[in-house]
Amino acid sequence: MDKNNLKLEFENNPSKNYIVTYLNDIDCIIDYEVEMINNNPTSGALNIEIRQFNDRIKILYDATGRIPVKEYLKGRTIRKSEFITILKNMAVCLLECKNYFLDEKKFFMDLGTIFINEKDLSINLLYLPFNISNEEDINITYRNLIKSLIIDFVTVEEKNSENIIQETLKYLRKEDFTLVGFKNYLEESERSSVNASSGEVNKVEDKIELPEVTVEKEEISDINMNRVSIVENINADHEKEVNNEVEVSKINDTPKVEEIKPERKSKARSSKILKIIFTAIFQLVSIGIIAVEAIFIPNILIKILSIVLVVILDGALTTFIWLRGRNKVETVADKRKANTSYIVKGKEDKKSKPSKREIVTEMSYETELLDVKTAFLMSKKAGTVERIFINKDCFKIGRVSGQVDYISDNKAVGKIHAEIRKQGEKYYLIDLNSKNGTFVNGRKINSDELYEIRNGDTIIFANSEFTFAIE
Repeated sequence: MDKNNLKLEFENNPSKNYIVTYLNDIDCIIDYEVEMINNNPTSGALNIEIRQFNDRIKILYDATGRIPVKEYLKGRTIRKSEFITILKNMAVCLLECKNYFLDEKKFFMDLGTIFINEKDLSINLLYLPFNISNEEDINITYRNLIKSLIIDFVTVEEKNSENIIQETLKYLRKEDFTLVGFKNYLEESERSSVNASSGEVNKVEDKIELPEVTVEKEEISDINMNRVSIVENINADHEKEVNNEVEVSKINDTPKVEEIKPERKSKARSSKILKIIFTAIFQLVSIGIIAVEAIFIPNILIKILSIVLVVILDGALTTFIWLRGRNKVETVADKRKANTSYIVKGKEDKKSKPSKREIVTEMSYETELLDVKTAFLMSKKAGTVERIFINKDCFKIGRVSGQVDYISDNKAVGKIHAEIRKQGEKYYLIDLNSKNGTFVNGRKINSDELYEIRNGDTIIFANSEFTFAIE
């Protein structure tokens, strides 16, 4: 069997997209290759389904969620990194197929059957698990394919492209071109691009001087630093006002512990000295009274009672003096504790109440969110308004599930009818060679040409009318 004689057809249903070919002999199918592909999603080949209708064998390749690489590149400007990734992924499919016991010569190398996943730029090729007689050189086939792809479909951003197109074409013209060498060249280009980008970022970071921000330590836990920087850039005058309030609150709220301490210590020391003096005086008086009683009272019983009474009075007075001073100290401590709790409570209340800085920050943050505008298409159907939000830089309109972002149920609309692109802050419309055309404000636009659209423009795809809006 010659793979160049195979006829391929596209077959779509609401949930799947297939590429279909037919065989007359089921014996030419190599079963283990089919199983290897279907059981290994990383093989780089599209999954295969085999169905038999009488004597005909139907081979279906599942291309759901993927589009041909030429359709992906058509009319699109890609970055240098995307260009390198696409070519490298194609080369990896061919080089690593041997890990799955597949033959690289059995891949159907055609730009219409090389599929790409738009999300991660992964590549899937169409593999022919049949008994094929083919002696082609895969290096030459791949080289010619890449040349056609670059010349006919690839457009790379000029900024930071570093002549990647010219350098790649120059490498492809080498007489000793090999897939392995080309893959190494792409990986080296990828590394140099990353290093160059890192160098530029470092240079920019070195040039940036961040403004110094002074914030009281007590406020740090309550302030989101990222939002503080936003507020400082938006309203410097208000920041000064807030800083002044912080300084005033600091003066008013901070207890003057250091000034009170020496006076309190002095009072405590003098009180203690007085207690010692009074205690000594009472002791001396008591001793004197006891001595007088011992000398002048002849009755022993009265003498003992008098001495006991004097001792009791002396003890009572001494106890009274020391307890009175202790009560004063405890009262001062209680007052200090009460004052401290009041200060702590005041600080907690202050923390629970948002400062002006925080209020302005919240307002600035909300305003920033509201500034983000969303583009959408709006249509009226059966009295209801339908909004189609344009949530991608490249938004396609058509009827084919898996290949467009908005699926129309209008049969007059093409399979892949048109595309809306966002470049910077502007939106552009491009007609993708549709049969029934695309109209902007009643005027038909040319196919494959970018046409800028603005808020309020009326867009008609075939005969489906929409209003483009940005809010």
